[in-house]
Amino acid sequence: MKTILMFPGQGSQYYGMGIELLDKYPNLEEFIFKADKILNENFTKIFNDEKSYKNTYHTQMMIVITQSMILEILRQKNITYDGVIGFSLGDMTAAYASGLYDYETLIRLTAVRAKSMQKACYESEGTMAAVLKLEKEVVEKICQDVNKKNDYMVPVNYNAPLQTVISGHKSSLEKFLTVVKEKGGRLIPLNVDGAFHTELMKVDLDEYKNKLNDINFFDPKFEKFSNVSGDVIKVNFHKDMYEQVFSPVYTQKMFENALLRGYNKFIEVGPGGILSGLLNKLSHNAKIITIKSASLLEEIL
Repeated sequence: MKTILMFPGQGSQYYGMGIELLDKYPNLEEFIFKADKILNENFTKIFNDEKSYKNTYHTQMMIVITQSMILEILRQKNITYDGVIGFSLGDMTAAYASGLYDYETLIRLTAVRAKSMQKACYESEGTMAAVLKLEKEVVEKICQDVNKKNDYMVPVNYNAPLQTVISGHKSSLEKFLTVVKEKGGRLIPLNVDGAFHTELMKVDLDEYKNKLNDINFFDPKFEKFSNVSGDVIKVNFHKDMYEQVFSPVYTQKMFENALLRGYNKFIEVGPGGILSGLLNKLSHNAKIITIKSASLLEEIL
Protein backbone atom coordinates (compact mmCIF):
# COMPACT_ATOMS: atom_id res chain seq x y z
CA MET A 1 0.00 0.00 0.00
CA LYS A 2 1.47 3.34 -1.08
CA THR A 3 0.91 6.13 1.44
CA ILE A 4 0.86 9.87 0.81
CA LEU A 5 0.71 12.70 3.34
CA MET A 6 -1.54 15.68 2.61
CA PHE A 7 -0.98 19.14 4.11
CA PRO A 8 -3.86 21.66 3.97
CA GLY A 9 -3.41 25.40 3.72
CA GLN A 10 -4.78 28.57 5.24
CA GLY A 11 -8.46 28.27 6.13
CA SER A 12 -7.97 24.99 8.00
CA GLN A 13 -6.84 26.67 11.23
CA TYR A 14 -8.73 26.59 14.52
CA TYR A 15 -8.08 28.19 17.89
CA GLY A 16 -5.91 25.96 20.06
CA MET A 17 -4.30 23.96 17.25
CA GLY A 18 -0.73 22.97 17.95
CA ILE A 19 -0.82 23.90 21.61
CA GLU A 20 -3.24 21.07 22.44
CA LEU A 21 -0.66 18.57 21.22
CA LEU A 22 1.69 19.59 24.02
CA ASP A 23 -0.49 18.00 26.73
CA LYS A 24 0.29 14.56 25.35
CA TYR A 25 3.63 15.31 23.64
CA PRO A 26 5.42 18.00 25.70
CA ASN A 27 8.67 17.39 23.82
CA LEU A 28 7.09 18.94 20.73
CA GLU A 29 7.46 22.32 22.40
CA GLU A 30 10.93 22.41 20.85
CA PHE A 31 9.31 23.15 17.48
CA ILE A 32 7.74 26.29 18.94
CA PHE A 33 10.95 27.30 20.74
CA LYS A 34 12.99 26.81 17.56
CA ALA A 35 10.59 29.00 15.61
CA ASP A 36 10.81 31.63 18.39
CA LYS A 37 14.58 31.67 18.19
CA ILE A 38 14.74 31.71 14.38
CA LEU A 39 12.29 34.62 13.99
CA ASN A 40 12.63 36.33 17.38
CA GLU A 41 8.91 35.77 18.07
CA ASN A 42 6.80 34.39 20.91
CA PHE A 43 4.68 31.75 19.25
CA THR A 44 3.32 30.37 22.52
CA LYS A 45 1.67 33.75 23.02
CA ILE A 46 0.57 33.92 19.39
CA PHE A 47 -1.01 30.44 19.50
CA ASN A 48 -3.00 31.45 22.59
CA ASP A 49 -4.26 34.77 21.19
CA GLU A 50 -7.51 34.37 19.24
CA LYS A 51 -6.80 37.58 17.33
CA SER A 52 -3.73 35.95 15.79
CA TYR A 53 -5.96 33.61 13.78
CA LYS A 54 -7.23 36.57 11.77
CA ASN A 55 -3.73 37.65 10.79
CA THR A 56 -2.32 36.09 7.61
CA TYR A 57 1.29 36.03 8.80
CA HIS A 58 0.54 34.58 12.24
CA THR A 59 -1.95 32.07 10.89
CA GLN A 60 0.40 30.74 8.23
CA MET A 61 3.23 30.37 10.72
CA MET A 62 1.03 28.55 13.23
CA ILE A 63 -0.21 26.13 10.57
CA VAL A 64 3.26 25.04 9.40
CA ILE A 65 4.46 24.70 13.01
CA THR A 66 1.41 22.58 13.87
CA GLN A 67 1.89 20.39 10.79
CA SER A 68 5.57 19.92 11.61
CA MET A 69 4.65 18.79 15.12
CA ILE A 70 2.14 16.22 13.84
CA LEU A 71 4.65 15.04 11.25
CA GLU A 72 7.18 14.48 14.02
CA ILE A 73 4.69 12.34 15.95
CA LEU A 74 4.04 10.22 12.86
CA ARG A 75 7.78 9.74 12.43
CA GLN A 76 8.22 8.79 16.09
CA LYS A 77 5.44 6.23 15.70
CA ASN A 78 7.20 4.82 12.60
CA ILE A 79 4.35 5.80 10.26
CA THR A 80 5.97 5.61 6.83
CA TYR A 81 4.97 7.37 3.62
CA ASP A 82 6.00 7.47 -0.03
CA GLY A 83 4.87 10.89 -1.21
CA VAL A 84 3.47 14.28 -0.20
CA ILE A 85 0.81 16.70 -1.38
CA GLY A 86 0.53 20.25 -0.06
CA PHE A 87 -2.34 22.61 -0.74
CA SER A 88 -1.28 26.28 -1.10
CA LEU A 89 0.49 27.11 2.19
CA GLY A 90 0.59 23.37 2.92
CA ASP A 91 3.03 23.04 0.04
CA MET A 92 5.67 24.62 2.30
CA THR A 93 5.33 21.83 4.88
CA ALA A 94 5.04 19.20 2.14
CA ALA A 95 8.45 20.30 0.83
CA TYR A 96 9.85 19.90 4.36
CA ALA A 97 8.24 16.45 4.68
CA SER A 98 9.70 15.43 1.31
CA GLY A 99 13.22 16.24 2.51
CA LEU A 100 13.78 19.27 0.27
CA TYR A 101 14.91 21.37 3.24
CA ASP A 102 15.15 21.34 7.04
CA TYR A 103 12.85 22.83 9.68
CA GLU A 104 14.79 26.08 10.03
CA THR A 105 14.50 26.67 6.28
CA LEU A 106 10.77 25.93 6.45
CA ILE A 107 10.30 28.57 9.14
CA ARG A 108 12.44 31.23 7.45
CA LEU A 109 10.91 30.68 4.00
CA THR A 110 7.34 30.61 5.28
CA ALA A 111 7.87 33.80 7.27
CA VAL A 112 9.06 35.73 4.21
CA ARG A 113 6.28 34.27 2.07
CA ALA A 114 3.60 35.01 4.67
CA LYS A 115 4.74 38.60 5.22
CA SER A 116 4.74 39.32 1.50
CA MET A 117 1.22 37.89 1.23
CA GLN A 118 0.10 39.92 4.25
CA LYS A 119 1.33 43.09 2.54
CA ALA A 120 -0.44 42.13 -0.69
CA CYS A 121 -3.65 41.61 1.28
CA TYR A 122 -3.43 45.13 2.69
CA GLU A 123 -2.83 46.70 -0.71
CA SER A 124 -5.06 44.75 -3.08
CA GLU A 125 -8.56 44.68 -1.53
CA GLY A 126 -8.92 41.08 -2.60
CA THR A 127 -11.09 38.13 -1.65
CA MET A 128 -11.93 34.55 -2.60
CA ALA A 129 -15.08 32.47 -3.03
CA ALA A 130 -15.96 28.84 -3.70
CA VAL A 131 -18.22 28.15 -6.67
CA LEU A 132 -20.24 24.95 -6.24
CA LYS A 133 -22.50 22.92 -8.56
CA LEU A 134 -20.86 24.25 -11.74
CA GLU A 135 -18.21 22.60 -13.91
CA LYS A 136 -14.83 24.32 -14.16
CA GLU A 137 -15.42 25.24 -17.83
CA VAL A 138 -18.58 27.12 -16.85
CA VAL A 139 -16.72 29.00 -14.11
CA GLU A 140 -13.92 29.89 -16.51
CA LYS A 141 -16.47 31.19 -19.04
CA ILE A 142 -18.16 33.34 -16.38
CA CYS A 143 -14.78 34.87 -15.54
CA GLN A 144 -14.11 35.65 -19.19
CA ASP A 145 -17.50 37.30 -19.61
CA VAL A 146 -17.60 39.31 -16.38
CA ASN A 147 -13.97 40.37 -15.89
CA LYS A 148 -12.61 43.84 -16.54
CA LYS A 149 -8.95 44.85 -16.58
CA ASN A 150 -8.70 46.03 -12.96
CA ASP A 151 -11.87 44.46 -11.61
CA TYR A 152 -11.80 40.70 -11.91
CA MET A 153 -12.05 37.23 -10.39
CA VAL A 154 -10.18 34.20 -11.76
CA PRO A 155 -10.26 30.43 -11.07
CA VAL A 156 -7.43 29.59 -8.68
CA ASN A 157 -8.26 26.30 -6.93
CA TYR A 158 -9.48 23.43 -9.07
CA ASN A 159 -10.66 21.33 -6.15
CA ALA A 160 -13.28 18.91 -7.47
CA PRO A 161 -15.46 18.34 -10.55
CA LEU A 162 -18.13 20.71 -9.21
CA GLN A 163 -16.03 22.92 -6.93
CA THR A 164 -13.77 25.69 -8.17
CA VAL A 165 -12.46 28.55 -6.04
CA ILE A 166 -12.23 32.00 -7.61
CA SER A 167 -10.05 34.84 -6.39
CA GLY A 168 -9.69 38.53 -7.17
CA HIS A 169 -11.12 41.97 -6.37
CA LYS A 170 -13.81 42.32 -3.70
CA SER A 171 -15.60 44.75 -5.98
CA SER A 172 -16.31 41.95 -8.48
CA LEU A 173 -17.88 39.53 -6.02
CA GLU A 174 -21.46 40.83 -6.27
CA LYS A 175 -21.45 40.54 -10.07
CA PHE A 176 -20.17 36.99 -9.87
CA LEU A 177 -22.78 36.07 -7.28
CA THR A 178 -25.55 37.16 -9.66
CA VAL A 179 -24.19 35.29 -12.67
CA VAL A 180 -23.37 32.12 -10.73
CA LYS A 181 -26.96 31.99 -9.45
CA GLU A 182 -28.29 32.48 -12.97
CA LYS A 183 -26.22 29.49 -14.11
CA GLY A 184 -27.62 27.29 -11.34
CA GLY A 185 -24.54 27.38 -9.13
CA ARG A 186 -23.82 28.46 -5.60
CA LEU A 187 -21.18 30.94 -4.48
CA ILE A 188 -19.73 30.90 -0.96
CA PRO A 189 -17.40 33.78 0.03
CA LEU A 190 -14.34 32.55 1.92
CA ASN A 191 -13.08 34.07 5.15
CA VAL A 192 -9.75 35.33 3.80
CA ASP A 193 -8.35 38.82 3.49
CA GLY A 194 -6.62 38.53 0.12
CA ALA A 195 -6.83 37.35 -3.48
CA PHE A 196 -4.50 34.39 -3.02
CA HIS A 197 -3.02 32.67 -6.09
CA THR A 198 -3.57 35.64 -8.38
CA GLU A 199 -1.32 38.32 -9.86
CA LEU A 200 -2.42 40.55 -6.96
CA MET A 201 -0.07 38.53 -4.74
CA LYS A 202 2.99 39.76 -6.66
CA VAL A 203 3.08 43.14 -4.90
CA ASP A 204 6.13 42.31 -2.78
CA LEU A 205 7.52 38.91 -3.75
CA ASP A 206 11.12 39.87 -4.54
CA GLU A 207 12.44 39.02 -1.08
CA TYR A 208 10.74 35.62 -1.16
CA LYS A 209 12.12 34.92 -4.64
CA ASN A 210 15.63 35.89 -3.54
CA LYS A 211 15.35 33.77 -0.38
CA LEU A 212 14.30 30.78 -2.48
CA ASN A 213 17.20 31.26 -4.87
CA ASP A 214 19.67 31.35 -1.97
CA ILE A 215 18.66 27.86 -0.83
CA ASN A 216 20.38 24.71 -2.01
CA PHE A 217 17.55 22.20 -1.91
CA PHE A 218 18.31 18.59 -1.02
CA ASP A 219 17.15 15.81 -3.32
CA PRO A 220 13.65 14.86 -2.14
CA LYS A 221 13.38 11.51 -0.37
CA PHE A 222 9.71 11.15 -1.28
CA GLU A 223 7.61 12.07 -4.30
CA LYS A 224 6.31 15.62 -4.10
CA PHE A 225 3.35 16.76 -6.16
CA SER A 226 3.32 20.28 -7.59
CA ASN A 227 0.45 22.71 -7.04
CA VAL A 228 1.34 24.38 -10.33
CA SER A 229 1.39 21.32 -12.61
CA GLY A 230 -0.56 18.80 -10.55
CA ASP A 231 2.06 16.09 -11.08
CA VAL A 232 5.23 14.88 -9.38
CA ILE A 233 7.96 17.50 -9.59
CA LYS A 234 11.59 16.41 -9.98
CA VAL A 235 13.38 19.61 -11.00
CA ASN A 236 12.99 23.41 -10.82
CA PHE A 237 11.78 23.39 -7.21
CA HIS A 238 12.71 27.07 -6.75
CA LYS A 239 10.63 28.14 -9.75
CA ASP A 240 7.71 25.96 -8.74
CA MET A 241 7.53 27.28 -5.18
CA TYR A 242 7.77 30.89 -6.38
CA GLU A 243 5.07 30.56 -9.04
CA GLN A 244 2.82 28.66 -6.65
CA VAL A 245 2.07 31.90 -4.76
CA PHE A 246 0.28 33.52 -7.72
CA SER A 247 -0.69 30.49 -9.84
CA PRO A 248 -3.81 28.30 -9.68
CA VAL A 249 -3.69 25.19 -7.49
CA TYR A 250 -4.64 22.00 -9.35
CA THR A 251 -5.89 20.03 -6.37
CA GLN A 252 -8.06 17.60 -8.31
CA LYS A 253 -5.23 16.91 -10.75
CA MET A 254 -2.82 16.17 -7.88
CA PHE A 255 -5.27 13.66 -6.44
CA GLU A 256 -5.92 12.03 -9.82
CA ASN A 257 -2.21 11.71 -10.58
CA ALA A 258 -1.53 10.29 -7.12
CA LEU A 259 -4.21 7.66 -7.64
CA LEU A 260 -2.80 6.82 -11.08
CA ARG A 261 0.65 6.36 -9.52
CA GLY A 262 -0.73 3.75 -7.16
CA TYR A 263 -1.29 5.78 -3.97
CA ASN A 264 -4.19 4.28 -2.07
CA LYS A 265 -3.70 5.50 1.50
CA PHE A 266 -4.01 9.24 2.14
CA ILE A 267 -3.23 10.79 5.53
CA GLU A 268 -4.21 14.42 5.99
CA VAL A 269 -1.84 16.11 8.41
CA GLY A 270 -4.16 18.79 9.83
CA PRO A 271 -5.34 21.11 11.06
CA GLY A 272 -8.81 20.44 9.70
CA GLY A 273 -9.96 17.94 7.11
CA ILE A 274 -10.50 19.98 3.95
CA LEU A 275 -8.41 17.82 1.64
CA SER A 276 -9.96 14.58 2.89
CA GLY A 277 -13.39 15.91 1.98
CA LEU A 278 -12.28 16.87 -1.52
CA LEU A 279 -10.55 13.55 -2.13
CA ASN A 280 -13.63 11.66 -0.99
CA LYS A 281 -15.57 13.29 -3.85
CA LEU A 282 -13.12 11.75 -6.34
CA SER A 283 -12.46 8.30 -4.91
CA HIS A 284 -14.44 5.98 -2.66
CA ASN A 285 -11.76 3.30 -2.84
CA ALA A 286 -8.85 5.22 -1.34
CA LYS A 287 -8.23 4.82 2.37
CA ILE A 288 -8.42 8.32 3.86
CA ILE A 289 -7.17 9.13 7.36
CA THR A 290 -7.82 12.62 8.69
CA ILE A 291 -5.78 13.99 11.58
CA LYS A 292 -7.92 17.04 12.37
CA SER A 293 -6.85 17.46 15.96
CA ALA A 294 -4.76 16.06 18.78
CA SER A 295 -7.62 13.85 20.04
CA LEU A 296 -8.08 12.30 16.59
CA LEU A 297 -4.36 11.74 16.32
CA GLU A 298 -4.48 9.64 19.49
CA GLU A 299 -7.43 7.60 18.15
CA ILE A 300 -5.62 6.92 14.86
CA LEU A 301 -2.33 5.92 16.46
